[in-house]
Amino acid sequence: MASPDDLEPMPRNVPPSRKRYEERNPMISVRLTKSLRQVLDDFRKEAALSYPDIIKAGLKAAAGEWEASKEAWDDAEHKYMIAIPCSVCGKPMIMKPGSDMHKAAIDLLRAKKWCHSECLKKPD
Repeated sequence: MASPDDLEPMPRNVPPSRKRYEERNPMISVRLTKSLRQVLDDFRKEAALSYPDIIKAGLKAAAGEWEASKEAWDDAEHKYMIAIPCSVCGKPMIMKPGSDMHKAAIDLLRAKKWCHSECLKKPD
């Protein structure tokens, strides 16, 4: 005789409309601390938002912050980048921090005894 653990569950008769709904709206599960859950529930009631609405608002805010910081990074990179003409074709090569080119430039400047203009004025 088969034990209850050996038995397969009976297939559930799920209507096609429910299947479509579940495919279009997959479920996620999240574990929260009790205090965070309380904060979330209080916010949800006060703002009259659903959990999906809160997630959408958070993602939209995070995407905006990400885009703003990405733009700031791109602006700074463009403003402060060092472009060196290629010795073969003359097109600019961008020196990235920490790259082999950057390390070679540091070595060359040290070998050529480059220093601050103030350091040149210091008496020996």
